[in-house]
Amino acid sequence: MYPQYFGSIFLADEANDPKNPDSNKNIKVRVPAMKAFEEYGETLGFVVTPLASSEMFTAIQTGIVDGAIGGGTELYYNEFGELGQQILPVNTHFEAHYLTVNEEAFDALAEEDQNTILEFAEQFEEDAFIQAEEQEKYNQLITEEHGVEVVEFTDEELQAYADKVREEVWPKLEDEYGDILDEIKNELE
Repeated sequence: MYPQYFGSIFLADEANDPKNPDSNKNIKVRVPAMKAFEEYGETLGFVVTPLASSEMFTAIQTGIVDGAIGGGTELYYNEFGELGQQILPVNTHFEAHYLTVNEEAFDALAEEDQNTILEFAEQFEEDAFIQAEEQEKYNQLITEEHGVEVVEFTDEELQAYADKVREEVWPKLEDEYGDILDEIKNELE
């Protein structure tokens, strides 16, 4: 696994009381057309509009929406940072990519070569998680240097967001995600 980023919320206008997960943020944001993101945004006080990611820039630029949920600070900075006022790094989701290999090709390799690949992949993953933390800090820094406020949250404030989502959003997703959601809950216990 290669960690890309923890999700954040991008805003073209400043949110009302952004550190409070119970506040009405009074901002319309783009979300992916997925029930989880729609419920997440609404529960945290945003007005949500499902849109494809390819429509984000134009939708924010033209004022159809005033922000976005579904990406991370790196994406927001690179794609449409000049439109932003504020980023809320509240860990909306974890974006990860994977190293993959064709199973037939892998099985055809000698066991020694398979083990070498697996060892390399394991080391790559360990290094990638260290790099991801450094990259996240760097992306927040350059975003702020270009005039977009990155709101700093304490661990307690982030936990308040997480608690609200677990209490109010997760029950609404049980029918859709079932066993996967149960596994996540078990991991948190």
